[in-house]
This record gives sequence, structure tokens and C-alpha cells, in this order.
Amino acid sequence: MTGTDRIIHRPVLLQEIRAFLREDFRMLVDGTTGEGGHSAMMLQHYRHPVCLLCLDWDRDMLQRAKHRLLPHSNAHRVTYVHGNFKDLAAILQQQQQQADFILLDLGISTRHYVASDRGFSFSDDAPLDLRINREQGKPLSAILPGLTQAHLADIIHHLSDERLARPIARAIYAHRHELTTARQLKTLIERTVGRRYHDHIHPATRTFMALRIFINQELDNLTAFLETVPELLRPLGRLAVISFHSLEDRLVKQAFRRLSKRVKQNKYRSQPAPLPAGRILSKKAIRPGGAEIAGNRQARSAKLRVFERNAS
Repeated sequence: MTGTDRIIHRPVLLQEIRAFLREDFRMLVDGTTGEGGHSAMMLQHYRHPVCLLCLDWDRDMLQRAKHRLLPHSNAHRVTYVHGNFKDLAAILQQQQQQADFILLDLGISTRHYVASDRGFSFSDDAPLDLRINREQGKPLSAILPGLTQAHLADIIHHLSDERLARPIARAIYAHRHELTTARQLKTLIERTVGRRYHDHIHPATRTFMALRIFINQELDNLTAFLETVPELLRPLGRLAVISFHSLEDRLVKQAFRRLSKRVKQNKYRSQPAPLPAGRILSKKAIRPGGAEIAGNRQARSAKLRVFERNAS
């Protein structure tokens, strides 16, 4: 066993999610399975047989989850699908199913940073790829030459709130044909803005995050998924979403508010006012406790929001 084989991503908010699992649930979906940490918790929770659909965009991760969840396959029916959660409506339709419970964990696995060889971590000479699914699209190094300086600045600023987006974009644009590894990009950012840490993070952290969100279309995928929520869930079915930065959390919060909003009837409306699709079960975003954060620093920015579809 190699050092990277021992790396296991620690799932966040396990007990908080468990509290939203009802005993009458039969069809569960882990839309971002990763290495199967949340899936394992859900399968261990139920003594009666349940069906679990494990979905992940990274085929390598899905294989790791399959190995981890193998001990549970005798007691439960587990199905593995290589795909993106934005396509969950079509996937469930093919299986003629609706879900009782759907979980999305929008964080990036520890293994992607430490052992994926895709440039998620800027501390090594991994190729500047940043794709979660290497079977689709092009690596970042192949896309950079086609981006304008203004577009780069917009990506870095809007997707990470990086205050120095313009000088960083200017430097990347000037060297866009030369950047092929994560370390090269990190070094370029350090030369541009200095090596001093800002807000206790490395000066390249926000730029790498913004470029990763851009290359994987993460916000577009989440938006597309949230538009399909009512058709995904059975009556009284629940959706739980864990987000890790403000842009994701804002999309989830706004979608849940829209789905739960009551429209007032008035005399000018010819048809009855539409009923809300469901209700928000988490009045405020649920955060990890101090003990969890102390044991797992990656959990400190996690926020959990939960929505329940109406009974009819």
C-alpha cells in the first residue's frame, strides 16, 4: 500500500445529515459520492434494505467508493453511475425512480489535492489540468491560450473575490502559452503579488479555486441541478446540500427560498396561485461544531441546507 492509498477524505457533518434521514426512506442518492464516506454512513444508518444510487463525475473516485462500500452490498442495493449530478433527473428517469433523499457535498476530495496528479495542489509539478472528469473537455493549460486578459480577470475576481485579480490575470495572460504545471502557475502568482499569506491562505489559493470552478463549470452545473429539484424527489423527499464557499451557498439558499415561496392570490389572477414546492428544514445554514473543526480543518467553511418536498 502506498502513501496515497492511505489517504481518505473525511466527510463533513455526518451526524447533522443523519438527523434528516427518515426511517421510511427507501431510495437514497449520493450525488457526489467521492470515496463513499457519506454513502457509508447512510447505509449503516438503515437496518432495513434500501437502494442507494452513487453518482460521481470522477471515475477513479467511483471505483474507490465501490471498494469501500462493498461490505454493505449484501444488505442493500447499491448502484454506481459515472456522471454529473446536473444530469440526475435523466438518470433517475431512466431507472423510473424518484428519490427519498438526495445528498450533494460540493467540496473537493482530499485525494484530489494530494494524489490526483491534476494540479489541484500547487505544491508539486502536476500538469495544470484541474478537471474533475478528465474524460470531458480540455485541461486548463490548453484553454488558457484562448482566454483574453479581461476574461481571466473576470473569472478570478467573480469566482473567488480575489482583490488582486487584475495583476494576476495580466501575468497569466503574458505567460499563457508557457504555463503547463501547477507549480509554474503558483510561482508566477507569487512573483506577481508576493509570497506573503493573505487571510492565512497562500496568495495562489483563490486563483486556483476560481480556475477550478471555471474549468469544471461548477456553478452552472449546480444551477442546472437546482432547477430540477421538485421532479427528483418523491413527496416528502429531502435534498441536503453541503457548500463550501459563498457563491455555491447563495445559489442553494436562493433556490430553496424560491421553491418554498408562497405566492399570494389576488383578484387580478385568473388561476389559483401556485403552491410552494416544499419547505426549508434548515432555517439557517447548519455549520460543523467546534470538535469537528478541530479534528478536520477542511470542515470549517462547510454549510448544510436542507429542503423537503411537499406531501403532494
